[in-house]
Amino acid sequence: MTYTIVSTYPVEGTKNIGDRLIEYCTKRLVEDVKGAAEYFTVFRADDLDSKVREMNDTAAVIFACLAIRRDMVPKVYNMKKAVDQVRVPFVPLASGTSLRTAELAVDGLGARTEFDPGTAEFVRAIARRAEVFSCRGEATYNAVKSFGVGNAAMTGDVAFYERRFDGLRFKARRGIDRIAISTPHQPQIYADQFYTLVEKCAETFPQAERVIVVHGLSEWLDADRVEASGATIRNIFAEDLEALDVYSDFDVHIGYRVHGHVSALKRRVPSYILATDGRGYDYGMTLRLGTIWNAWRVVPSIRTLPSDEGETGPPKREARLLTRADMDVVDYMLDVVKRDEKDGFDRFLGFEHEIEKIGRRLVEFVELMP
Repeated sequence: MTYTIVSTYPVEGTKNIGDRLIEYCTKRLVEDVKGAAEYFTVFRADDLDSKVREMNDTAAVIFACLAIRRDMVPKVYNMKKAVDQVRVPFVPLASGTSLRTAELAVDGLGARTEFDPGTAEFVRAIARRAEVFSCRGEATYNAVKSFGVGNAAMTGDVAFYERRFDGLRFKARRGIDRIAISTPHQPQIYADQFYTLVEKCAETFPQAERVIVVHGLSEWLDADRVEASGATIRNIFAEDLEALDVYSDFDVHIGYRVHGHVSALKRRVPSYILATDGRGYDYGMTLRLGTIWNAWRVVPSIRTLPSDEGETGPPKREARLLTRADMDVVDYMLDVVKRDEKDGFDRFLGFEHEIEKIGRRLVEFVELMP
């Protein structure tokens, strides 16, 4: 059987290893359920309208972690015509949103957030051609339901699926000798917070080896400042996917990347992250471990709008919410990690059962595919 995979991983660009993980786990899941398979893989922003014939020659089109964003077509998924011209079933797998921080401050459930009509209709068009519309998080599920999608279902993130970890259990552990620290998205907002986290990790756990695990191109990263804190850097995005196994070598992951969080947890390593946008927030709502915090705070602002030529009278003003890094949350997170260390990280004991439930839901979902 041959399937199309619409991937979120760009061969050029950020080289985000988390997107590679999504594609890999999607293939493993499909083959574990359906048997040997071949794939026609395309990147979501490629000219998919020119690939309709190839997609129609496959059994189904799998949208691996369908990325629900504003201006979704053609900015995120370049398929204005293909959505109507592809005749085979669509399979939206572990779909996810990236709700804006200001929106989450107003609508924490994601159920009333407004998207542009084109995005909502594209999502509905995918859902109409799908048996089930799989969501990886509760905020995503709520947003999709608000579009009028009646076949939405919670499965969890496909990146958790990897059978080699089946049967592995979280164990009580005391002491922290090695810490993995992942880097943030949106460094224009969070770089200073990240460096504060790196430096305070050194103060809080001075005996521990600290490694900055870099998931994607990060030209902003100041290696001298990192190394001055006593940490080292490992660019796993430049390595094979097996580089994610490095998480097995650590006692704890502290950082930002949701797929660092997944990679640690599936290897039964405690993980704590700061959510920089709706993706991490979605995980926090869904996993309910109490180890994800918002990295941001929103502050009100008034800006003066430019006047039209010849316009008289007082200037027009617009109220808006701006996103700023919350510097205080770093201390709070590290305090929690320190307390959990004393308790043997017992909050994680048994969480492997939740990960296994995600795997079972994903298998049930794929069983519905052609």
